[in-house]
Amino acid sequence: MMKLRRTLASLAFTCGMLLVSQVPATAAPSPDVVNGAVEKTTKNVSSACLEAVAKGKGVGAAPKQTACEVTTTSKTSEARRVTAADIKADASLKSADRTEMVQALSYGAIYSKHFSWFTTGGGYTVTHNGTFYYNGWKAWATTPYAAYGGSHYCFVNYAFMVSINTQQCYETGNDFERDFYFQWQVAWPAAPPYFGLSYTVSHWGSVYANGTTS
Repeated sequence: MMKLRRTLASLAFTCGMLLVSQVPATAAPSPDVVNGAVEKTTKNVSSACLEAVAKGKGVGAAPKQTACEVTTTSKTSEARRVTAADIKADASLKSADRTEMVQALSYGAIYSKHFSWFTTGGGYTVTHNGTFYYNGWKAWATTPYAAYGGSHYCFVNYAFMVSINTQQCYETGNDFERDFYFQWQVAWPAAPPYFGLSYTVSHWGSVYANGTTS
């Protein structure tokens, strides 16, 4: 009888382990999901601008440091949780998309956030912003997942006396991290204050599967 009990206990343990092993590794989001809003400002000096100045491309009597200073402000909104009610109310979704989304929700919560990176230099401000989704183990934006797709845009807010030309705007990365790149050219006229100064500036911003940004 004792031997039979041990055999039954062993079988129960083995079956339990088999059931656990079949649960998807992505069945629940990471416990460190961050859903709060964040705002951060940093100041630095454009190395590309300093190189242009060193090569004699403008500035004249204007201070070099002032000409090349750049301020970047990063803003991320509060998270918005995607619900089954949202899925049901979205008339743009096909039946198959609704099914896919409901299945995705069964593995864990899905959130969305809006992000913005503002860069201000001498006489101008540019922005790249958009929306991303995340669920603790995956982040996505311009490439849809679970029938939801985010966005990424690059544009010039204003330019006074200076010409700003957008050169590159794209997204790259992997499941855990999505990286956004914006590159633009700054060109001053051959007159005060910067006498024909011209250079290229860029900014990388990233979002992560736990809802954080950098």
